Amino acid sequence: MSDINPFLLSVGLFVAGLAFPDERVAPWTLLLSMVLFLASLICAMMVSRLVLPTLIDQEYVWLKGVCPAYLDELPSWLPFR
Repeated sequence: MSDINPFLLSVGLFVAGLAFPDERVAPWTLLLSMVLFLASLICAMMVSRLVLPTLIDQEYVWLKGVCPAYLDELPSWLPFR
């Protein structure tokens, strides 16, 4: 993807649509800014990495999606069962 952030582009288009109220251009600029804003939110939700619980009991939580580098920083652990 290019170096242009779609979120910042949508904010810039929205401000441009408000700052330059031309009857022919402003509605399309505002509409395009809203579409880009929604598209950037959807892309951010799809790309973002989440930590998800796979199992929860009375004492422990098993998680999926944790970075291996972070897990290497934790002390070794053995269950008492």
